Amino acid sequence: MATRILTAILLLALAAPTLRADTQAHDNAKARLASARQTYDGMLKRWALDPAAPVDCDKISQWSRRWMEAERELAAAKEAKAAAIKSHLERMTTFESRIKELRQQGFAAAHEASAAEYFRLEAEQWLRQAQ
Repeated sequence: MATRILTAILLLALAAPTLRADTQAHDNAKARLASARQTYDGMLKRWALDPAAPVDCDKISQWSRRWMEAERELAAAKEAKAAAIKSHLERMTTFESRIKELRQQGFAAAHEASAAEYFRLEAEQWLRQAQ
């Protein structure tokens, strides 16, 4: 009986650093998720104030991607990981549509439209691979 108790205590002691590391990784991913979402939303809000301002497609895509990556880290199930990619795809699809509208109005360059298309196509491929 005493051996079982000692074994259980030893196993718990050995697992404690792993549990702490897992908790720290989880907390870190949650904080990165919040930061990425806030940065992405802030960039879009700033852009909405001046739609004629140049758009950095790479930055917008990168912050959406960071948001997605943090969501995927927090997701346990394959379906939840795919849902994170789907959300990124939806953001990139909306972004591409907005860039196309601005292109038609003369406020976005051709390279901005092709970059937005690339990021949407990339997200589509990631979603296909995840399913």
